[in-house]
Amino acid sequence: MIIYAVKIQDERIASILNFVKYICEPTSKTEVHLSVRGPYEKKLAGTLVQRYSEQILNKLIEVNGVGTFFNEKQNTVYIKCDSEYLRKIWKKTSYGYNPHLTLYDGKDQEFANSLYSAIKDYNIYLHFHASELILYDTSKKGTSLLLTMGINFGIIKEITGIDWDKLNPSVFKNNTKKKIEIIKSCFDSLVKL
Repeated sequence: MIIYAVKIQDERIASILNFVKYICEPTSKTEVHLSVRGPYEKKLAGTLVQRYSEQILNKLIEVNGVGTFFNEKQNTVYIKCDSEYLRKIWKKTSYGYNPHLTLYDGKDQEFANSLYSAIKDYNIYLHFHASELILYDTSKKGTSLLLTMGINFGIIKEITGIDWDKLNPSVFKNNTKKKIEIIKSCFDSLVKL
């Protein structure tokens, strides 16, 4: 299926959120993004995509809190977003209006609950500039380097004190406590922006 999304243009915010997603789920196929249209079976016409891109490019998106989609088959933790510009291009017919940046969407319910409990009380009120529309084909299998390419590890080292580009993520695979500790240090940094 095809979805259209915007990415975060602010390198510091993008690096922090991509790193949090990486700690949560190192094999995730995409960097943190805000889905705005889809899913579709086929790509939209290029002129239509261009028009939507022009309506959203460089517009401010507000980040305002943490939310979840929890049910028996879904364990998703995300950051809530909003913008008058998103409302103009939003079309996700299977979903109501709930723009968000997914941090974790996996099978581990216990981890999802721990993550949500650790970050739900952070007062995150910041904004970022949206990129042009990006196409994601969710039917493609396999892993991607997009997530790690969206992380400036210098920024992450400044926040955590750890040289992450030399560290194997498997070190934290079964250590929820350590993952949450690192994620909280990232959120401490976010609230200061």
